[in-house]
Amino acid sequence: MAERNQENQKRVHVFRHLPKESGKSKNVIGLSMPLSKKGREVAKELANQFLAKNGKPQMIAASVCVRTYQAGMIFAEVCDAPLPSIERRLVGAYQNWERLISLVSEEPTALDFYKVDPSFILNEAVSVLDTLLDFAIRLKPGENAVCFSHGGLIEPTVALAKARICGKSTIDLAETFPKDLKEGEGVVFFFDNNNDLVTVKKQNE
Repeated sequence: MAERNQENQKRVHVFRHLPKESGKSKNVIGLSMPLSKKGREVAKELANQFLAKNGKPQMIAASVCVRTYQAGMIFAEVCDAPLPSIERRLVGAYQNWERLISLVSEEPTALDFYKVDPSFILNEAVSVLDTLLDFAIRLKPGENAVCFSHGGLIEPTVALAKARICGKSTIDLAETFPKDLKEGEGVVFFFDNNNDLVTVKKQNE
């Protein structure tokens, strides 16, 4: 039944930001790091594909990072949609990342973070998922929103969402996302008219 009624459900599309400038900052958050030229080009292509498949988004949001806001601005221009809002929670609870990054590999994955500190990553996922629910509440049936967040955050958010849908008290990140999302990849969170989370799928599945 849920599959047949998906066109009437509220859809919140969450993308990992596009390619960013390589560079000086080794901070995992890298607030001021902009999109690269390639990133801007890919964002425009992604926005055109989104518009053709899903129509105009009713809302666009980005984390506090420059690169996510740039992607949101490109989507807004291509889709003739409202300018993106800035939502701090799309970058998680935003605490202790520097401590956590020091405990994992140089280029950590979401799974690395989760193995080192499951409770911290779960709190980050709760922050992001609560934000997506806030967007769903503001949507009408059949409408969609677009959000730009970050690798290492989207993956555990998907795992948490699937656990909640199944009524589980724990998440299995390795089973849900054995590899991180690539830049520009996304997932769709489906909510019913009561704003209950129904399902989560990878974009274009």
